[in-house]
Amino acid sequence: MSIGEHVKTRELAREMFNYWAAVFQVLAYPHLPLTNNEAERALRHGVILRNICHGTNNKVTWLTINRSTLGNAN
Repeated sequence: MSIGEHVKTRELAREMFNYWAAVFQVLAYPHLPLTNNEAERALRHGVILRNICHGTNNKVTWLTINRSTLGNAN
């Protein structure tokens, strides 16, 4: 095993230690989803529309994206 592989293992261990409470919130709150896939899917249509419209450079495009994503919210 090279030294570089040990560095990666150490970085992973540090990340797990730093975010231990967040990683295991699902044990304390079993109703929480394991992933954020639902939120990602909810935003997907707005992201695709933004890409089709070439970004959010003008107000009309921005309003269109917001309304399509948020369900016609003002």
